[in-house]
Amino acid sequence: MHNIYISGDTYKQKELIKALKPTDTNFKRNWRFDKKINAWHLQVADKFMTKEFKKSLEEFSQDHHFILEILEEIKPKPKSINDYENEEEYWHAFHRRNGQRYY
Repeated sequence: MHNIYISGDTYKQKELIKALKPTDTNFKRNWRFDKKINAWHLQVADKFMTKEFKKSLEEFSQDHHFILEILEEIKPKPKSINDYENEEEYWHAFHRRNGQRYY
């Protein structure tokens, strides 16, 4: 997952920013303005983050003198059930990792 932020004096160009999206028809997310950091934010899955899309973002931000930040979320891979001493320990870690209640 990639988090894309565009900041700067973006008010006049907000419609152009909203139009910046990957060309894949399955992409459904929209840009949203984050008032806390005063920047536009878009979450893009890894499969939609292509070189062409990244290049278009960079060109757009350079043309309009905006600040572009692309942050990649890296989630650690969970350990296999064989890496735990017993099955209960695995399920306890599984539920803790997913934020669910464990009984």
